[in-house]
Amino acid sequence: MSALFLHAVALYHTEIQFFEEEKKWYEADYLMKQALTYVKQTLASTPENVSSLTQTVSFVHGQATYRATRIEPDVWSVTVSCITNAQFRYDVQFQFDASTNNISVWREVY
Repeated sequence: MSALFLHAVALYHTEIQFFEEEKKWYEADYLMKQALTYVKQTLASTPENVSSLTQTVSFVHGQATYRATRIEPDVWSVTVSCITNAQFRYDVQFQFDASTNNISVWREVY
């Protein structure tokens, strides 16, 4: 009976860890979506004579820092790093075409 109890406790502990990890990713995804909306709006309205931008923006669930470099008149190479309030980090790199509002060449950085 005690082996069964220990097994149940171990399963419960594993489920809690899984839930906590899922919660971290959910918050990071939400923060990244907010950051992407902000970055896209900013880059789409950036004057042509600006070749690069770096900015840190605070949101309710954390903060995001982005670095964008213009590689063509309407295309930017962008790195976004999000850190949630729980100190969970989520970094991505992509290209953004301001003329079409499209993101391509998406890569998560671990």
